[in-house]
Amino acid sequence: MAMRGLLFVFGLLAAAPAVAQVEAFQGDWATGNPDACVLGADGANFALRIAGDTMFGIESACRLTNPVAVRDMGAVLFDAECSGEGETWRDRRLLMIDADGALVYVRDGFAQVLPRCRSMAGAAPVK
Repeated sequence: MAMRGLLFVFGLLAAAPAVAQVEAFQGDWATGNPDACVLGADGANFALRIAGDTMFGIESACRLTNPVAVRDMGAVLFDAECSGEGETWRDRRLLMIDADGALVYVRDGFAQVLPRCRSMAGAAPVK
């Protein structure tokens, strides 16, 4: 019984750094106008959402796991386990906050700088 309790506490402690690693990236990030973000719909003002350990895109969600801090850069490299539109895939994603408070998002052959959404247009929230 005591050993099970110790294992539970150790598991919580091991998970704590992973949660802390993704906390800075929580929120809604604009691909277009940060004053007119739209969640859950494709378009010029689509917003990417990071909630908990999940990154939500257009009809897709990626669980961010195995965070690795990039030394002296304020960046974190994640494994992403994704699903959407009947498909599943995995990739690696680097996230960091730049000097202006925008999200820098990099995956293989793709990079974006996304400002934080300031206002939401009326669209259904991502689930």
